Amino acid sequence: KNASRRAPFKMAYQQHLDLAKKLALEAGKIIKDAFNKPSSHVSFKAPTDLVTETDQQCETLIINGIKQVFPDHKFVAEEDISQGKSKEELSDAPTWLIDPLDGTINFVHRFPFCAVSIAFAVNKRVQVGVVYNPILNEMYFAQRGQGAFLGDRKLQVSETSELKNALVATACGAEIGETESQVFIHKLQIVIDNCRTWRRNGSAALDMAMVAAGKTDLYVERGIHAWDIAAGVVIVEEAGGVVTSTDLTPFDVCQRQVLATNPTLLEKWTKANFPPTSDRVPMLSQ
Repeated sequence: KNASRRAPFKMAYQQHLDLAKKLALEAGKIIKDAFNKPSSHVSFKAPTDLVTETDQQCETLIINGIKQVFPDHKFVAEEDISQGKSKEELSDAPTWLIDPLDGTINFVHRFPFCAVSIAFAVNKRVQVGVVYNPILNEMYFAQRGQGAFLGDRKLQVSETSELKNALVATACGAEIGETESQVFIHKLQIVIDNCRTWRRNGSAALDMAMVAAGKTDLYVERGIHAWDIAAGVVIVEEAGGVVTSTDLTPFDVCQRQVLATNPTLLEKWTKANFPPTSDRVPMLSQ
């Protein structure tokens, strides 16, 4: 009896996960086909924020695919919001958060670090996440309570326990009041001072997934959007990691800041950035 009562909870969102994986594969095929052809038409939402025909084609495919199964669900989707069709806000209603092509600049330059990111949230909590890099054919996914996976391999965050030994991924969004280069230089200083080395990979969704897989130890960014990181939140947490804000205030996927790492490194990061005797606001939370 107990097992039968638990089963519906455990598998409550399996249909959502299966659908997200299916649509990620379909969108991934579009991306891979376009990746190997002459550049798609590129337009600019901001000087460093590009959109291609491939972004738009993939988002349409994903949203239409979801609407066929869940016609009443809501959406927080990058291209919809950039066109003013919806707002970047998350309610308690069942909601899909979609980045049809995260890492558009990488895609345009044929740098193979881009991904489809699809997440499903209920009561403002992400329950399902899929991040798929079609160029490398790597699919990261998780359902809350069921673990995180890369293909058939169960994921676990790294056991790195010292910042000086950590490989850190970092970046900054394009719309946070200063030029990207100015903000990035400020951020890099504290990263460089504390870690082994750092990477700026150009895809937040994959940066989150790589923390979950233990390929990197910590990822931190300001100016990020909900659709970039939502899928990664549940993937990191299901891999034993922690996701919080850069200033350690309660995490909100729409607040445009994220810190993802393992529990030990979070403690070390806190001590390095928030000394008990100082009320100085660290660079990374400015």
